[in-house]
Amino acid sequence: MTEVLDAFATGPDRLTLDDVAAHTALPRSTVFRIIRQLVQLGWLDHDPPGYRLGPRVFGLAARQRDCSDLRAAAGPVLHALHERLGAVTHLGVLEGRQIRYLDKVGGPGAGVPSAVGRRTSAARTVLGWAVLAAMPPEHVDALFAEPDPDSTPLDVNRLHARLHRTRSAHGVAVSAAERCPMGIASAAAPIFAPDGTITGAISAAGRGLQPRHIAPLISAAARRIGERLNG
Repeated sequence: MTEVLDAFATGPDRLTLDDVAAHTALPRSTVFRIIRQLVQLGWLDHDPPGYRLGPRVFGLAARQRDCSDLRAAAGPVLHALHERLGAVTHLGVLEGRQIRYLDKVGGPGAGVPSAVGRRTSAARTVLGWAVLAAMPPEHVDALFAEPDPDSTPLDVNRLHARLHRTRSAHGVAVSAAERCPMGIASAAAPIFAPDGTITGAISAAGRGLQPRHIAPLISAAARRIGERLNG
């Protein structure tokens, strides 16, 4: 399996079965069996041109990446959004099946129980819904294919229904105050890098917010961060 994955680390973005067999010098039947298992586990992805690295690889890579450029691009936008809405604003990135909070603007008096550096399940927060909704459904399935022993069981069908609603709302994920025991409403939108890849998401949260009303502001702020990443 390591030899097969190494072929993708050193070769083009997409490889055919024959490409991988030639690179590894393994029998074609053996390569096919290994690739099929890697696709099922989310390490590789299959589309008509061939095979490419899958979502689990990128989840691990996210843990090692330097997010300083993203934080620098998002900082002024988060502050401006906080001042305009009076809400707590967040910046988060997907790491595996979790969202890690990179930044938070808003004091402790706001009562939003988030913290920089904290991780939470991507399936249970608006930041996660915004990122997951921007991914192909099969990538989401691969991320949550195995149950998390440290978390309550996840209803994947319910998650997909929520992600469908997010896509229908132009990619903005919302959570009404009635859904939260603390009465906190929130909205989030994904951030796209200049090359079109998802780099993270931003959100606004607080009491008294109308998530659907502020959705255009959140979406516009996420686009501005993407533009700032492009210099």
